[in-house]
Amino acid sequence: MRPVSGLSLPHLIIIFVVLPLSFLPSIIAFKRSHVQKWFVLLLNVLTGWTGIGWIAAFIWACVGKPEPKELRS
Repeated sequence: MRPVSGLSLPHLIIIFVVLPLSFLPSIIAFKRSHVQKWFVLLLNVLTGWTGIGWIAAFIWACVGKPEPKELRS
């Protein structure tokens, strides 16, 4: 079976499933308007690949306080 446009099924799975899941803590932080969403993203990018860093970023994104409504842009 020849890949379409040079992308095989494993590549597509990585792009559309694994990559978004690896950034799930950052996505949650931004959706919740977390006060420290940029630091969650930084932690996620720098240490998310370790597993422990991903769990720490995930917990931080879920338990942190959202920004007050008057500060949201």
